[in-house]
Amino acid sequence: MRNFLKQFFFLLLILSLPYNIYAARKRPCMADIKRLCQSVSKGKGAIRKCLLQNIEALSTKCKKRFVKRKARKKACKEFVDSLCSDHKGNRKAVRKCMLQNKDKLSDECKQMVSKRSRRKK
Repeated sequence: MRNFLKQFFFLLLILSLPYNIYAARKRPCMADIKRLCQSVSKGKGAIRKCLLQNIEALSTKCKKRFVKRKARKKACKEFVDSLCSDHKGNRKAVRKCMLQNKDKLSDECKQMVSKRSRRKK
């Protein structure tokens, strides 16, 4: 019986690894949120604000995510304001609008949008 339990828990561990690896890659700030923003209630960007307030304590991968997002926002701000202003506040709609107007975007913004859309597939 003891051997069976060892095998069972080992199998359970092995089966959970791919999910944990996937979750860590897909959500690099999850551990930081749990560690630094546990008491913050969700909504109205509260968790994002908490992470930004604790930026020095964030993991490298989480910091990298914020830097990439900031670069993308900076590269495309002018185009979002002019082409997709009626979709502001709805990220999916903004992304769709930008993909529909891809030929009007700057090279830098096109690059950011295409990288993002390739990653989403």
